[in-house]
Amino acid sequence: MGLKRASQYLGDPMKMFLFLYCHDTKTKRFTLIEEYHPGPNRKMVGLVAGMFEPKHGGSPENAAKWELSEEARLKVGEQTRLVSLAPETAAGFSQDKYSSAHFRPFLALDYVAS
Repeated sequence: MGLKRASQYLGDPMKMFLFLYCHDTKTKRFTLIEEYHPGPNRKMVGLVAGMFEPKHGGSPENAAKWELSEEARLKVGEQTRLVSLAPETAAGFSQDKYSSAHFRPFLALDYVAS
């Protein structure tokens, strides 16, 4: 059996999370959501976030649109811009030095309510 290096998992989309910084340029406000967090076992306020899963259509960008709709009840409109804040890092950034989780940050500008 033997140990597997963490670098072998970097491209695995099942281990990637998405964070969306949702900003309305007209009101100059960011959107945060309140939801249940199982780790601390309570509701908390935070960024729109989710996991990159196969049901999202195969790309982090599609997953970001899915999470925007599912978690925040927002959608991409005609004027919306979804910007990858790290396009050169296909596997994402390391979440922290204690886990193997990775994330991709996105900026969602001028989204609309569902």
